[in-house]
Order: sequence, then C-alpha cells, then structure tokens
Amino acid sequence: MWWIVGLCFGLGYGASLRLLSLGGEEERGASQRFDVQPAPGTTLESLRQRFGGEARDIRGDLDQIELEQQQKQEEADLKERRRAMEEREAQERQRLLERTGDPLQSDQPPAAGAPDAELPSAPALPPPRTPPTREREAAGPAPIAPPPLSAPPAPGNQP
Repeated sequence: MWWIVGLCFGLGYGASLRLLSLGGEEERGASQRFDVQPAPGTTLESLRQRFGGEARDIRGDLDQIELEQQQKQEEADLKERRRAMEEREAQERQRLLERTGDPLQSDQPPAAGAPDAELPSAPALPPPRTPPTREREAAGPAPIAPPPLSAPPAPGNQP
C-alpha cells in the first residue's frame, strides 16, 4: 500500500516539474530581476584617453625575451673569448720576443698570417711499395667478371 502512495507522489512531482519547465519563454525574459551594469572603477579606455598612448599588447612574449637574453649572453661569451685569445697572443708574442732578444722585431708587430713558432714537421712516410718486375709480368691477364644477375638473357641463346 505504501508503495502506491509513493508512486503517486513521484508521478505528481514529475508531472508538475515538467509543466513548469515547459512554461512560456516570454516569462523567462521578464523574470530577470536586475539589469547588467558595467563594472565599477576606471576602464582602460578612459585611462588611455586621459593620459594618451596607443593600444598595444600588454603581455610579454616570454620566448622572445628568453631569445634576447640568450643572444646577449652569447655576445658576452664571445667578447670574453676574444679578450682571452688576444691576451694569450700578447703573452706568446712577449715570450717569443724575450726568447729571441731581437730589438728590431719588438718595433714591428708580427704578420697576421706568419707562423708564431716552429711547427713540428710531418713524419716521413716510406715510398709506396711496387712489386718486382717478374711479379708484375707473371700475373697474367685479369680474370673476366661474370655478367650481372639482373641482365636480360642474350637473344641468340634462347630455346
């Protein structure tokens, strides 16, 4: 018996909810209780009009910023390497001048393309070995290579 009462209440609730949801659309628009108003405070457009300035993107491009920082770091590293190389070259020139003790060379800077010191010579290689003349004569004619496997058969040898 109680299940019949529960079924009736459930059907009544479902039917009334369905009838209310199918109500007219004109009632929904009129049921709004307030109008949309702008947010309080000063807008960006009013600030631009007051203080001037063109519209531009406020957000920064992180990839571009990182690329610029990387380029600056590479330039600084390159300058540091150049300075270190020039310093080493100056020390090398000074050491060469002290070793030779020639005052005329100290007045003239060394040529850019001239070698700074004596370079070690390349090791001497033995001359290429040639077989004796009797081995060259006894070798005979070169063997004939077999024809390639992908070549078509000769026209005269077909059955």
